[in-house]
Amino acid sequence: MAEIREKTYEVKDMLMYESTRKANKVPGTLVHWRMEGNFYHAYEWSAWLAYNYIFQFKAQRTKSKENDYVYVGFPPESLEKFTPTTAVVTKSDDGALVDMVLPQEVFEPSVTAEELFKKFQEWKQGIAPQSGNRKSVVGKELKENDVKPMRMSDIMHQIMQFNVARKSPIECMTFISDIQKLISNAM
Repeated sequence: MAEIREKTYEVKDMLMYESTRKANKVPGTLVHWRMEGNFYHAYEWSAWLAYNYIFQFKAQRTKSKENDYVYVGFPPESLEKFTPTTAVVTKSDDGALVDMVLPQEVFEPSVTAEELFKKFQEWKQGIAPQSGNRKSVVGKELKENDVKPMRMSDIMHQIMQFNVARKSPIECMTFISDIQKLISNAM
């Protein structure tokens, strides 16, 4: 059984840990999930692994002066759904960190670490960066000129991420209104 690493809750610490994988040229099959707000998030290499070998989550990229990183996420009630049956899973005592060790067989034996990191970089560069703000358009009042066309898959992802059980009726109505605006703009 895999051991949970020392409790690390800050994004900067998670990014530093992920960067050591590349520096040491050891990609590994360990996906680190960190609870942030109402979601588990995986960053950088862990995000790429999750996207390619667990589920094609909507990947987001945040770029600022200090950082340029990608992440994927899901709500904690979906942990079981997104846990591969072949993965070894370890949770911290408080549930804020989850480590999933995927089987080594997810990688083709002939693929080198350099090739994997190249695939990761290509994937990361293909994700449009957000300007340091990780809030989505949904949940804010939309003005006609603020709405930017979105893909239907992005809209569906936002709907799937919206936790109705934790929202007030007013928040739900506002969300539906915002989604309707996004859909009409996307068509």
